[in-house]
Amino acid sequence: MSTSFFRLDTPKYATDHESDRRNTVWVARPFVRLPAATCDVCGTWSSSKKLRVDVPQALIAELGTFPGMQEPLPWEEWQRRRAEWATALNIAPEQLKPSTKLGPPYGKVQRKTKEDVIHASPGYVWVQERVKKAIEQAGFRGVGLVEVIVDKKKECPQLWELVVEGHGFRPGHTAESLRDCQQCGRQIFPNPEDLTVDVSRWDGSDFFDLDGNPNMIFVTERVRDLFVREGFSNCAFYPIPQADGSK
Repeated sequence: MSTSFFRLDTPKYATDHESDRRNTVWVARPFVRLPAATCDVCGTWSSSKKLRVDVPQALIAELGTFPGMQEPLPWEEWQRRRAEWATALNIAPEQLKPSTKLGPPYGKVQRKTKEDVIHASPGYVWVQERVKKAIEQAGFRGVGLVEVIVDKKKECPQLWELVVEGHGFRPGHTAESLRDCQQCGRQIFPNPEDLTVDVSRWDGSDFFDLDGNPNMIFVTERVRDLFVREGFSNCAFYPIPQADGSK
């Protein structure tokens, strides 16, 4: 059975003031963050990667909590340390990238909110309890829900981050073609205006990213229909095209 795809994003706000008024909880500094890396070929770089995993105390002590300006590590050193960090976190080393944010999401409350959906920053979509329950009851694939730790609990309802676990690619793109540096593996996301889904390489998830870009969230029409039917506020669904990958 065919499906349609949408980008989950903000409504079209009339002004920046309206955007700030409706998205009243912002992303705070990460609990723990890995250092950036410096490559001899492409220079110093960071990623937008975030992993909502438990961080052992030994790693917290090593990296520090709520880090400020960390010194980047030379790529060879970063790569060596990555193996140690991955072992401590019990994950594959390939899951870690320079400046990966680890641990729970943190939110800074600006003022009270009534919105069901909060767009705290690109790729950070936080929802209220009733949205969380609807997602769980629907049994959507490709999404986890992690509680947001906010600085003013009395002024903010419980919020949950949508953690996207599904994946897809755009036509003509592969992990290798997105590799911009052969030395360190730094990747790029060329032509962000082209958001076509290669259906033949979509993993079937209801929530997914494209080409590994964590700053955009894509969903199936099942998700769109639920959010519209329930009348969840402060979100919009923009149709994106699809291809079968054969052309």
